[in-house]
Formats: sequence, C-alpha cells, structure tokens
Amino acid sequence: MKNKLKKKFLWVESWYIEEQEAWFSKMALEGWRLINIGHFFATFEKSEPAKVNYRCDIFKVNDQYYNRIDFYKQAGWEHIGSRGFVQIFRGSDDVTSEIHTDASELAETVSILKRDITKRFWMVLFLSIIIIILQMSTLFIDPVDNYVEDNFIDAAVMILIYVSVCFNMITGMLHLSKLMKKIKAGHLFDRKLDYKKKMKRSKMIGSGTIALATIWLIYTVGNTIMYITQERFPEIPNKELPIVHMSNIIDNFEYATRNGEIDRRANYYTEQSSILVPNYYELEEQVLVSNTMWDDKSGVYRPSLNSYGYEIRSEWLAKAFTQSLKDKYTGNYYGFYEQQFHSEFDELWLRKTDTKSDFIVRKGRFVYRVVYRGMESTDDIIDLTFAKVPN
Repeated sequence: MKNKLKKKFLWVESWYIEEQEAWFSKMALEGWRLINIGHFFATFEKSEPAKVNYRCDIFKVNDQYYNRIDFYKQAGWEHIGSRGFVQIFRGSDDVTSEIHTDASELAETVSILKRDITKRFWMVLFLSIIIIILQMSTLFIDPVDNYVEDNFIDAAVMILIYVSVCFNMITGMLHLSKLMKKIKAGHLFDRKLDYKKKMKRSKMIGSGTIALATIWLIYTVGNTIMYITQERFPEIPNKELPIVHMSNIIDNFEYATRNGEIDRRANYYTEQSSILVPNYYELEEQVLVSNTMWDDKSGVYRPSLNSYGYEIRSEWLAKAFTQSLKDKYTGNYYGFYEQQFHSEFDELWLRKTDTKSDFIVRKGRFVYRVVYRGMESTDDIIDLTFAKVPN
C-alpha cells in the first residue's frame, strides 16, 4: 500500500524562519512527516506521531552548496528541500543541537535572506511603477472606454496586486530586521512560537489576491471570447429601439447596399453592458430616400445616422461620462461643442453645419449622443431623443 501523502500550500512566507520550524514540528506531532518542499507547497507523509526537530538555514546555491549539504548530513541533519535561499533540514531522533550556535553567524545568515528580499522588492517596485504608469496612461487615452469597456478594471486589479506584493515584501524585510535584532541581543530561534496567527493573516491576504486575480482573469477571458464570437455588425431589429433611429426621423427609405445586399458595416445595431454602464446602445444607419434630392440638388438624398445611448450607474457618473464623451469628440479635427439650453435636458452640447447635427444630451443618468447628416431639423431630432428617455 502506498503511503498517504498530504500537500499543503505554504501560507507561511519563507522569511518566517521560526514559524516554519514550529509548524513542521507540530505537523510531525500530528503524524505528518515533511518529505518535500518547494516555493509554494510542502508535502507531508503519514507517519507515527513523533517529536521531530526541523531547522532552517540560509545560504546560496553556489560551488560550496553540496559540500554544506554533506556537512549537515554528517552531523545528522537530512536536507528536505529549499525555498529559495532557505534550506530545510530534519534532524534524526538523537540530534537536538542547533545548526548555528554563534549569534553573529546566525545573524549573518538571516541578513543574506534580507538582502535578497530587499533586492527583489526594489525590482518589483520598479516594475510596479512602470506598469502602473502604463495602466494609468491607458485610462486617459480613451476615457469613454473606461465606462463602456470596463478598461479601468485592468488598471485597478494590477495596482491592487502589486501593492499587495510590495506590502508583503515590506512586511518580510521588517520581520527579518526584528529577527536580526533579537539574535544580536543573544536570543536564538524560538521554536514554540504561535505560527497560526501569521499563517492566518498570510492566508487571508494571499487568498484575497489569488481570488481577485482569478476573477479578473475569468472576466477578461470571458470578455475576449464574447468579443471574438459575437457578430460584429448585427442586423437592425424591426422594432422600436431605446435610442433614436432613422424610422423616427424619416418615413420611407431604403438601406444602403453593397453587392446587392444591405451594407452591414453601415447599418447595424448592438446592445452591450458594463459595470458602470448597465445598458449601452449603438446604432449606425445609412439610407437612400427615393425621389428626394439634397437641397442643393447635388444628388439623391442619402442621410446617415449614428445614435448612441448610455444608461449610467448613477447621475454623478453620468455627469463625468458626459464630460469624457464631450472631450473625446472635441478638438480641431471634430470641432467644438457649444452648450445650449433645453427645458427638458440637464445638459445639451451641440455643434452643427447646414447638413450635419452632432449633439450630446444628458437627463439624469441617461446620456445620448446623436450624429445626423441630413436636412431634417436639429430641434426635432433633439425632441425625438428626449422621447427615448425612460420615465
């Protein structure tokens, strides 16, 4: 019969030297003998409950590595494995001595681990700053996408993960500093420490970070799959829509065609949702009105419509979103919006030419943007937009 094995996640970080030794010894008393260890997991084998001494030493993997392992073996210590620089040893039944009896020598070994963690901390901090700057910069490239595409989630999750990692490493450096101070004061390691408190805290922080990263990954993968599999230009449904559409403006028309079929790139309707925008509608229409000419007689009348509707999570967010929407489509290329008064809307921003109307309106937490190229009255289209605001 194969021996029963138990694999446990190492919620105790490598720099908690005393706590690790206390935990391994406690597991042995409960009938679980440590047989292997890595960076993240420890493997225990079912055995008879016994008092077993475990010791942690700290040294680098270099040319003298295996010589030191052999030296400890001759002294009665079995090398179980390592977690970076932290080497785990198990003593035989008759071995009760310390690996290090000199305080200065023991403090020097702890300083090796502290220097390693400090070095890694500065590397992680530098990388964190770069990533956070890059993530934050993406939020300003297209602030509207922060609302409708949830782009802010990526930045927030990355910041939280790196803050958690940095905080954990700072905790480790402070712990090792206190440990070195205690050693230099003449105190050796305490194997009777209550490791459960630190393990519980580490488990809470680690579990929270892992859960956050997992949820974010699932959400990102789900959105990616949805984006890849969804139809890019869905057909416009034959029903009343929650945003202004061409049927509200013109009675009789034909959709623009390509190769004898309706041009889906120019005529489509989509409905989406995000955390901050529970409902987002987008419509594009290009049509032909038979027996009608442009006012300047330049050709057959071909009006077009881009219509967008946004149901924002709150009115406060809607105000900020309206500003972001206005900023996105304002400039030398697009032209500049001018604020207009409207008795029904809380905000109305308009720019227009003889044949083009482009306006952004907000009523409470509902925001609409309409771009219409045609001869119909802008005021009429604004009124039609107000009719779409839910009661």
